Amino acid sequence: MLAMDTSSAHGVVGVVSGNVVLSERLEDVPGASSEGLLPMVRDCLDGAHVGLREIDAIVVGRGPGSFTGTRMALATAKGFALGLGIPIVSVSSIEAAALDAGVDGIVAIALDAKKGEFLVAAYRCGPSVVRVGGREMETRAAMPVLDPMLCALERAMEAVRGIGADRVIGIPGDAGPLISGPLPLCWVALARMSRGERDDPDTVEPVYSRPPPGG
Repeated sequence: MLAMDTSSAHGVVGVVSGNVVLSERLEDVPGASSEGLLPMVRDCLDGAHVGLREIDAIVVGRGPGSFTGTRMALATAKGFALGLGIPIVSVSSIEAAALDAGVDGIVAIALDAKKGEFLVAAYRCGPSVVRVGGREMETRAAMPVLDPMLCALERAMEAVRGIGADRVIGIPGDAGPLISGPLPLCWVALARMSRGERDDPDTVEPVYSRPPPGG
């Protein structure tokens, strides 16, 4: 599988076979722009000694994330799937990030949605990953104009502490970074595939942390 995700502050690309990561690349998203993501893919394939036509499926993080970042990997993944005639499987980037935390318990995620807002989600991780406490990214805390980022951080911490999480990720200065590694991305994808689920490259859409411009 060729896995990629550019929905967070990092761009991730990896080649995965079974439970083994053959090769992976991690860069800041600005370096994984439309002209930078393809070299990351090429480097991963070269590092794994795998040809592009040996890839059996494309796995892509669909967000939630920023408008530009989330579309970046999805558009690239669609192109590969259509060009190679192989399946594309999109997965929740934050679900994969929860698995990537390596915690056997509840992982809470606070995603910066900008403009003084945070979105909060929680997952129970173990042999599988299950959302707890409501729908994914259900909590949106609208912040007052005065000192909105400080208020957002405080509200986000209140929300995740209320969940009783064993690990919190995504809050600057208080937790680990929000990264969906290639192996967790593929684990979530394989769970979907085991249920017979695939995505149509013509219709699969990204999930944004807030409505896109003009949306």
